[in-house]
Amino acid sequence: MSELEIKAGKIELDSVSIFTFSGSYMSLTNAIIGFEIYEDLFTHTMSGRLSIQDGNGLIERLPIVGDETIYIKFNSPFKEKSFEHSFLINSITNRQKISDRMEIYDLELVSYEFLRSQYSTADKAYTGFYISDIVKSVYDIIKHPSPEFVKPLEVEQTIGKHQFIAPENAPFEFIQLLCSEARSKDYPNNSCYIFYEDRDSFKFKTIASLIIEDPVENYYYAEANVEKESTTDGDKNVVYDFQIIEETE
Repeated sequence: MSELEIKAGKIELDSVSIFTFSGSYMSLTNAIIGFEIYEDLFTHTMSGRLSIQDGNGLIERLPIVGDETIYIKFNSPFKEKSFEHSFLINSITNRQKISDRMEIYDLELVSYEFLRSQYSTADKAYTGFYISDIVKSVYDIIKHPSPEFVKPLEVEQTIGKHQFIAPENAPFEFIQLLCSEARSKDYPNNSCYIFYEDRDSFKFKTIASLIIEDPVENYYYAEANVEKESTTDGDKNVVYDFQIIEETE
């Protein structure tokens, strides 16, 4: 691991467990050689990847066939609260044999709501409803069936009552349509709605409302070959490099 990764990381992996359809449970913590968790404002759900070094033939032994539940918990210097989340295994990728009894592979992870949306349809007619209320109704279709795993939905109130007949699309496709039609009560002239999942909840909000929120972290750009004074937040808040992908006027 590079010096930069050590500074930026300092992640303490508490536990990773797999729960199979047969009801069996196994800790994968000691088999983990790397993991990634993704949150994206423009992607409806979180996703992740576990990199596994396996000398016990877990794929055949458990077995791992897809849709098993993965529970992961870790601590990060970026957050005071531990990250805890359950995912479903969506696929196995990059499987390689490295010795007679050892192999490595990646488990691609998705939120339960992602798969639920793929196998469900929103086929209800809505007449005289605010779009924010329709979004709540559609979320009920895909939310986790176990109360302890249901994430709250934060909704920014919309204006104007509408009539929609859901065109038997996947729930997330219908929500995306609603995002394009919604107008915010607080920002009627700047109503760019997005629907996304973060570690705490699902959110149906405008970008305008997110911009005015207080920052959750302060970051500092450290230019190459320029000595910087130490910050109170430490190295974890130092940006060492960035790239401008696209500029808009």
